Amino acid sequence: MKKINYVVTAGLACALMLTPLGSIDAKSKTSKHDRNKNGIHDSWEKKYKLKGKKLAQQDTDHDGLSNYTEYKLKLNPRKKDSDRDKISDAHEDTDRDGLTNAIELELGTKPYSRDSDRDGVLDGKERNKAGHRYEDMLKKMKIALATETTQSQIKYQFKKKKSQLRVKTNDATVDETRVRQLIQFIESHPKMTEEELRAQLVSLFALSGSYELEIELEYFDHEETKSEHRHVEEDEQDDDQGQDEDDDSDDDSDDEHEDEDED
Repeated sequence: MKKINYVVTAGLACALMLTPLGSIDAKSKTSKHDRNKNGIHDSWEKKYKLKGKKLAQQDTDHDGLSNYTEYKLKLNPRKKDSDRDKISDAHEDTDRDGLTNAIELELGTKPYSRDSDRDGVLDGKERNKAGHRYEDMLKKMKIALATETTQSQIKYQFKKKKSQLRVKTNDATVDETRVRQLIQFIESHPKMTEEELRAQLVSLFALSGSYELEIELEYFDHEETKSEHRHVEEDEQDDDQGQDEDDDSDDDSDDEHEDEDED
């Protein structure tokens, strides 16, 4: 029996030696101070009177940041502007990496870490696979294009490191490949003018004749831009002008007939 007891004791000793002390402390500490295991310290929940099974995911003050994010950022989950500087918590750059808290959540980076992927580059200085800065990336894009025979609807959105693109069209030249090329062009030319953007669309989608175009762009760190444009071919303009002149001449002749009748 003594031998068996010795073996068991030795086994336990080896297990304790192989187990990192930090993991034991962290586990016991987490279970002790985070009883609901949501990543938020119980005392913080009690301080701000937060309750509920999904309180970590909830946005109590409706500022765009979850309670868990506010906990990590050391903000007040019951005030939209924790430091009262007239800037909402979502639009603050708490970790000072060049990106606001809201933008970081949309991009999938951590607003409480200056270098989310630990590659030695601040999140605000990172570039996507195409080499474009995050602040120049498109958040949303909507394009409505109509010609005499075709109609196209393009919707694009980038959220949490994933892009969503929907193309609805009866025009064979407006396909996903060309739309992706357009997005690349827009992100690589953040200071382009409306004329330059229209010229790119005309070239990329081989537009000819008359067309109507509506564009709505929203960048992550730029103001939203909207543009509407209607292009009419010169022949059609001449026809319209000629029709107007004919209508005017008809009106004049009617007036002359009325004058003769009065005489």
